[in-house]
Amino acid sequence: TARVWDSKGKLLATLQHQGSVNSASFSPNGEQIVTASDDKTARVWDSKGKLLATLQHQGSVNSASFSPNGEQIVTASDDKTALVYTVKGLHQLLAIGCQNLILYFEQNQKELEKFPVCQKQLEAKNY
Repeated sequence: TARVWDSKGKLLATLQHQGSVNSASFSPNGEQIVTASDDKTARVWDSKGKLLATLQHQGSVNSASFSPNGEQIVTASDDKTALVYTVKGLHQLLAIGCQNLILYFEQNQKELEKFPVCQKQLEAKNY
């Protein structure tokens, strides 16, 4: 188990694994946490303790950390591998989804009205 505390000692979140936790670190923006465990996983959490992703290995994960820009996570494992994962934030995922739907939205303008986030994305890109 990893625990997140504020500077006054108040427990903010509990990050649970099935094995011992070997490391934990915050993303550069402080919005996410990555933990590494003997349960053969690294896990990505939001700062309130909600699990966002599970990264699998074949052996215990000894360490996991974010790159300085927060766009990658590197993990190191007893399975003799180090893996690099790309981190996509919600705004990046929404942008990709909206871009993939552009042809649909061009033919179905009324549907685009239901997705204000895509309206903003498409306007910003001048599609």
